[in-house]
Amino acid sequence: MSYMSLLLKRYRGDCLLILLVLTTNSLILLLFTKVIKHVSVNVQEFQGITSNYLAILISLFVATLIVATLFFYRLYLVASLSEKVSFDLRRIFFEKVLHLPPKSMKAIKICGLPSILTSDVMYAQTTLTSAISSLYASTLVFIGALSVMMASYLKYTLFFLMFVFLSSIPLFLGGRLVKVRSSKNQLILSQLSNFLNQYVGRFKTVVSNNQHDKEVMYFEEKVDQVRASAIEKYKALSIFSASIVIFLGISMFCMAAIIINDLVSETVSRSDVITFLFYMALCSGAIVNLVGLYGDIQTVSGAFSRIKNILDMPDAQDSGGLSLKNVHSLAFNNVFYQYQDASTPVLDNFSFMIGCGDAVVLTGRSGIGKSTIIDLMTGLIEPDSGRILVSGIDLNKINRRSYIERVAIVYQQVDIIPGTILDNISYGVASFTQYDIERVTEVSGAKRFISNLPEGYHTLIGEGNLKLSGGEAQMIAIARALIKKPDLLILDESTNAIDEKTELKILKNIKGELEGKMLIHVTHKIKNMDIYTDVIRVH
Repeated sequence: MSYMSLLLKRYRGDCLLILLVLTTNSLILLLFTKVIKHVSVNVQEFQGITSNYLAILISLFVATLIVATLFFYRLYLVASLSEKVSFDLRRIFFEKVLHLPPKSMKAIKICGLPSILTSDVMYAQTTLTSAISSLYASTLVFIGALSVMMASYLKYTLFFLMFVFLSSIPLFLGGRLVKVRSSKNQLILSQLSNFLNQYVGRFKTVVSNNQHDKEVMYFEEKVDQVRASAIEKYKALSIFSASIVIFLGISMFCMAAIIINDLVSETVSRSDVITFLFYMALCSGAIVNLVGLYGDIQTVSGAFSRIKNILDMPDAQDSGGLSLKNVHSLAFNNVFYQYQDASTPVLDNFSFMIGCGDAVVLTGRSGIGKSTIIDLMTGLIEPDSGRILVSGIDLNKINRRSYIERVAIVYQQVDIIPGTILDNISYGVASFTQYDIERVTEVSGAKRFISNLPEGYHTLIGEGNLKLSGGEAQMIAIARALIKKPDLLILDESTNAIDEKTELKILKNIKGELEGKMLIHVTHKIKNMDIYTDVIRVH
């Protein structure tokens, strides 16, 4: 079942209520039309009606109140439903991203995750809020008016439908062009959003190098691309709309010629012509609304296509494979890996092995492939050839979730989760005790500065709250890793913001805490060799 089908099933009650309101609203409109038609055609009936004008005025006032009430509920219910669907769509989309295989994240970055979750969904929501109700109401009016025309004026109605069919030709031809150009425009907008996010990340570099003018030039280039794509989109939309108007105009001209000919030959009465034209005007107005809605839907489908592309991606295979209760060894056997845009491999027949109780240093110059090895260890990427064995089992045959449960990694760039210090430390575990928290913060060196804070472990950190130093953040991250009680701990340059004396103490504490377990310390500088059992050099 598709995601949209699930959403419709969840909110079928809301949809039925909206359909009821829209149906009632449209039927009242058709009833008013019939009353107005009788008033305009039959003067005697009109004179009879005016003799009781007070009753008519009261009826019209009551009817107006009913229409106003229906109009309120139409807007409120549709807007409320669109908000609910948008909320669920964002939630479903985000959950999907979390379950994608790591290699799919490159496509996510290109599409622009923040842009999709905010602007694309909001754009789709804004358009559909007005489109859903108008689409149904216009369709209902069209069918109602057309039914009356078919029953009373079959000849004219058949001519009218023939002209409508001819007018639909540019509708379908131009609609696809609008969709393609809208999708392209949304993609370029997401690239502009990514550029702004990157600028925030390199703000200090821009200021320290006095390169404001260069950044403005880059920004103008991106904005110009957005402008050009938007112009192309609206050019297609304008051509599409103009062609529809031309075809409708020709159709109306031909229809008028047929009616005038029948009036001259006196094969039709003037009252019948007035009645037919009235209903034809209703049908034409509904068609114009539907054409406009079709253009809007084609435009918004560009945004939906980017959402759908992500939702259609296959999930990571986390549920299959062998489950591990513990990890007691890790081995690389002749691993070969080369990035797609690289001319030489980053790893060529690379091998090593560690087991329980080992504490090794993985070292090499910057850019040599240390980070690639970590990504391979954690399953973020897969080797082109060779094997990675975990407890003697090929990593591809192991349930990834069970493996990650037994591994902890601390990166150089620490991610602080908005919340308390306690929230950050316990982020990776379902249950813990206060003793666990104090134990891991003692090992990581964080307990000392936490105890000096007025709120202690309940101090809020992250964006808009207490700002930690680089070293303090790394201590929190180490504590977060240790509370998982991992079989394998990977430190990726994760103590470089801590002074050397404190770093040595922390590393000794970690080795004691991981007794019988495995430690891999990735660094480009080898220090304190007495802590480690071996050195793995990447050449």
